[in-house]
Amino acid sequence: MFHNNGKVILITLMMYLFMVWFLFPYFKYSIEPDGIAYIQVAKHYVNGDFLTAINGYWSPLISWLLIPFIYLGLPTLLSFKILNILVGIGVLFSFKTLLKDLPYPLQYIGIFSTIPSTIYFVIHLAYPDLLAVWFLLIYFNILHKRQTSVKQSITLGLLGACCYVAKYYCLGFFILFTSLWYFILYLPNKTSYKQLLKSYGIIMFVFCLLSGIWISLLSQKYGYFTFSTAKQYNQQLIYKSQEKGYLHHPEIYDGFSIPTHKNKISAWEDPSFTTFNNVPLFSFFDQSKLILKNTIKLFFYFLPRYNLFAFLLLPLAGLILYTHFYKKSIPNIILDLLLFTFIFPSGYLLLFLTERYLIIYTYLIMALGLYLFAHFFYLENYSKSKKWAILVVFVLAHLYFPFKGIVDNFNYFEKQYQQVKVLQQLDLSSKARIASNDGYYLMHYYAFHLNWQYVGQSTPYKTEPEFQNAINNANIDYFFNVYDGVDFPFLKKYPVVGHLDFHDILIYKIQ
Repeated sequence: MFHNNGKVILITLMMYLFMVWFLFPYFKYSIEPDGIAYIQVAKHYVNGDFLTAINGYWSPLISWLLIPFIYLGLPTLLSFKILNILVGIGVLFSFKTLLKDLPYPLQYIGIFSTIPSTIYFVIHLAYPDLLAVWFLLIYFNILHKRQTSVKQSITLGLLGACCYVAKYYCLGFFILFTSLWYFILYLPNKTSYKQLLKSYGIIMFVFCLLSGIWISLLSQKYGYFTFSTAKQYNQQLIYKSQEKGYLHHPEIYDGFSIPTHKNKISAWEDPSFTTFNNVPLFSFFDQSKLILKNTIKLFFYFLPRYNLFAFLLLPLAGLILYTHFYKKSIPNIILDLLLFTFIFPSGYLLLFLTERYLIIYTYLIMALGLYLFAHFFYLENYSKSKKWAILVVFVLAHLYFPFKGIVDNFNYFEKQYQQVKVLQQLDLSSKARIASNDGYYLMHYYAFHLNWQYVGQSTPYKTEPEFQNAINNANIDYFFNVYDGVDFPFLKKYPVVGHLDFHDILIYKIQ
């Protein structure tokens, strides 16, 4: 195989862009309420409504990067997709840098094997998580050099701040991982501890200085010190969900939620203002039980989604640490990757895990697996057939999830978008306020495309007086009865002004 770096870059770029071009038409309409919220925040910036745009739940960087696209008049969803495509290119080349210490054949296998996963994240998921992955990979690549110059320390502090505004979760992770990494590095290098402490101090100073600017704006808006309101909301959400036995979003189960601003399409644009009734703090026992539950899910449900053999990480970690402490023969890159892999989900274990939070494992597991293969098998006296058999099985286990994701979600949002076109042809009011009895995610999709305001589901209103009082107080214009075989008797006095085949939805005009 060729060892020309320029050719590898060109082939990687061509493969990536060709696959994006081929698959994009089947995923161009895909977006969910979280992605919609990031777009809405960007639109508030474009409209000059900065106070509304400052958001403690949704991290700001992806919305900032969307501003030029929206300002130029590009469709907002297309803008998000284009931005994600560009971020995907950055992720792939940052990952290539991570693999640079591997033999050339393993570098090629690694970079080409992660292209399908990257494409799946780019075209299907409209979230900022891939942007955070990009900055985290750059940060890791620089940190791994084990240099303590002032320039590198400032750069790492800057990257830490970028990670924070790309994903609020990264603030805690950056502080924890950087601190542990420097402490572990300090132990065998006590002769240079002053230089290490100086480097660590510069990193944290730059990080706190830059992050502090945004933290001060958030704290001023909400009236109390906060670097993110997500933990507060999510903790209440998880407690309520455990109590009820299902994921208990207030917008779905607690009645109509009126957005705090006329230009917000739903209260989900800033859940910081959403309140839960009678939700205490977790007890130590409840928190411990939740961490154990999430840890089991991490190793036996989520990690295998990124590689079918990833659940072996825990025993493998024990073997590596044993080998390192007794034989001192494990390369630093493997130890660094292992530390990163185990520290990264620690904050999520306190609350809950979901697929998109962990997409960095696509790159961590591939890199860790290839470096382990190179260390234990590549240069040993194994036959080529055995080496290739191990590699093929590992790569196929890595490719299963993205291909399954692409197949399962292929053209998934096409039907929803066709219903949007039907709604556009109906004589319905613009800037309408809508509610529904079901279809929370679907209603967000309609509201996003039609510039409506969605106030949630009527789930708790069990009697007709309760229902009438709720829709009158919320000033509902249209109610969407997502039929699906369920009769909704409180709407008989209202005229039907539209019907959607998808989920057999009847649209009632309330006022």
